[in-house]
Amino acid sequence: RHQKAKWRADVAATMIDFCRKTNDEDGLQFWQYSLRLTQHLGDGGMSEDEDGLKTIQIGTRTKKVRVKVTKDLDFRHPAIAAHYKRVDGTREAEELIFSATGRTKMERIRISDIRVRPPPRGLSASVYRPEYL
Repeated sequence: RHQKAKWRADVAATMIDFCRKTNDEDGLQFWQYSLRLTQHLGDGGMSEDEDGLKTIQIGTRTKKVRVKVTKDLDFRHPAIAAHYKRVDGTREAEELIFSATGRTKMERIRISDIRVRPPPRGLSASVYRPEYL
C-alpha cells in the first residue's frame, strides 16, 4: 500500500507541474485535490491489491496472465475509488508527459468485493462511506 500511495502522489505532483506550465486551471485544481487526498488517506487509506490470474485468449490458445485484483475498503467513500481509477489510468493516457521506463505495470482488475479493516486515525468525515459513520 505504501508503494501505491507514493506512486499516486508522484503522478499528481507531475501533473500539477504540467498543468502549471500549460496554464490548465481545471487540471491544476483536480491534481492538487488528488495530491491532498492521497496525503490525507496515507498508506492505510489505499485499496487492497491481491495477486490473481486472468485467462486470455490468443487465437485458439488460452493463457493465464498475472493481474492485481483490487478490493475497495469498507470505510472509504465510493467516489474515492472512481477518482483513483482516473488517476491510475493517467500514465497510459498521458504518454507525452510520462516516459515508458521501468517495469511494465501489472493490469488491475477492480472487483466489487469489499475489504474490511479499520480506517487510519484522523480521517475527515468526507472520506467515509455515509453508512460507515
